[in-house]
Amino acid sequence: MAKFTLKQIAAQSGLSLATIDRALYQRGRVHAQTQHRIRQAIADLELLQKTALAKGRTLYFDVIMHTPDRFRELVREAFSSQIASFKLQLRFHFSETLTAGEINALLSKSTLHSHGIILKAAHSDLLNPTIDMLLKQRIPVVTVMSDLPTSTRLRYIGMDNFDAGKVAAFLMTKWLRSAQSHIVAITGSKDFIGEQERIEVLNVRCSSLRHSIGSVWWREVTWREVTLRH
Repeated sequence: MAKFTLKQIAAQSGLSLATIDRALYQRGRVHAQTQHRIRQAIADLELLQKTALAKGRTLYFDVIMHTPDRFRELVREAFSSQIASFKLQLRFHFSETLTAGEINALLSKSTLHSHGIILKAAHSDLLNPTIDMLLKQRIPVVTVMSDLPTSTRLRYIGMDNFDAGKVAAFLMTKWLRSAQSHIVAITGSKDFIGEQERIEVLNVRCSSLRHSIGSVWWREVTWREVTLRH
């Protein structure tokens, strides 16, 4: 394991120096969740060390993502590989089951140590007051992959979902031959704006491009269900 100072681990994990000291040197009882955060912080530092970023950096960005477990390492490696020329440290917070309340808690905690936040979350107006508060404290929030358009986030970074829906509709109408065709659209969750926009545009464009298509069915399933069915 790479060697890091207690201060580095504390900054990466967002925990106090006393907590880090107690956990690493077994000076008292430490909650399992806290131990997990420390192990994750050390793993993040080890990954960042490979790009020579682990020492002497003061800018911390929190990456908060409501995303399936299978994407965790891919996202972590992708972000880490692209910041070699910047003076940044990334702290990752991933979960497949984040609620709006849990995301708000992570966002609020970030006000103490973070210089910026990269966020992927299901759409919820409950997040807006917290994002407003971060903006007032000059902590920018950027959404990725799925937007929060009613919030005061600084920017959205991701595909144009309307164009993606149009392209999908165009291709489907070209491929389908039967006059009684139906389209089944499989999506992970309706709670994400990106998925909503793509499916809604797909539905509208299919109807306008080829009226013989009966309907677009929106089926919300987990990836496990998709795998088992195929």
